Amino acid sequence: MTCTAPLTRGPSEGLPATGTTAGFQRHRRAGERPCPLCSRANRDATRRARARVGSPPLGPGEQAAAAARTVAELRRQGRLEPVDAALVAAFLGLAEAVDANPWAAPLWRQYRDATEALGQAGAADGRDAARSLLAQFYDDTD
Repeated sequence: MTCTAPLTRGPSEGLPATGTTAGFQRHRRAGERPCPLCSRANRDATRRARARVGSPPLGPGEQAAAAARTVAELRRQGRLEPVDAALVAAFLGLAEAVDANPWAAPLWRQYRDATEALGQAGAADGRDAARSLLAQFYDDTD
């Protein structure tokens, strides 16, 4: 295993990398499956980093519920038409994706764009915003 080689830098220089995030990265670079000690070290470090970042604006599962309430209110106001079905589906799907992975910044950007496009639905320029949002899903440059 690649994690048994000693560390070459830092306060633990000379000690084996087993059970460290450096050991985990060595496994990955070598194309190996990480050993349980290195996997645990990486998982723990990831959890600590996420705890430092803070929590998402709403709790788990709340984005999808809030999105459904938004769509219901826009329909009640008559601001959504049948032609907006793809936009609504994208918005609700992104809300579920954000709930499933709240730490993915690209999802939040797309969700924010979908929220703005949905808010403009029914306005004269709203169709262009919706078209631009939906085009992101089919853009192969990302």
